[in-house]
Amino acid sequence: MVSFFDALKNFYLQTFKFKGRATRAEFWWVALYQTLVYALLILLDGVGIDPSAVGGLFVLVNLIPNLSLQIRRLHDVGLSTGVFIFIIVASVFFNFLSMALPLFSICTFVLSIYLLVQNLKHGEKNDNDYGFEISQNPLITTLKHFNNGKNKEVKG
Repeated sequence: MVSFFDALKNFYLQTFKFKGRATRAEFWWVALYQTLVYALLILLDGVGIDPSAVGGLFVLVNLIPNLSLQIRRLHDVGLSTGVFIFIIVASVFFNFLSMALPLFSICTFVLSIYLLVQNLKHGEKNDNDYGFEISQNPLITTLKHFNNGKNKEVKG
């Protein structure tokens, strides 16, 4: 399993990597890290320090890495980038509709629950269309990438 610091290193180093897969551990370590940063910002606000500039910068710096990580996490469970795009577009659409009819906010909630369930699932046990199985042993994962000298092409 990937460690906390390895997950953070991967999170930032793979900012523009929208291909491949991300393990549950990698995804949830980053979620914990971001939760801790937000908690710290709330504490700063509680003692009279305005954290809005730092918080805004943190959100901007992490926007693309978060999108990349989420897409790679969906790839690990066998879902395409299109599923994520659909969820984002549908959520924005339902949020606008919910201004007129609050019932549509339930649709956004359902999409959020679906995404949460996908993030909680184990990744596919075998290689899939998006990459090789992510082994517990990094050496095995690295060796699989070379597959007797032939790299396997992955979908994005």
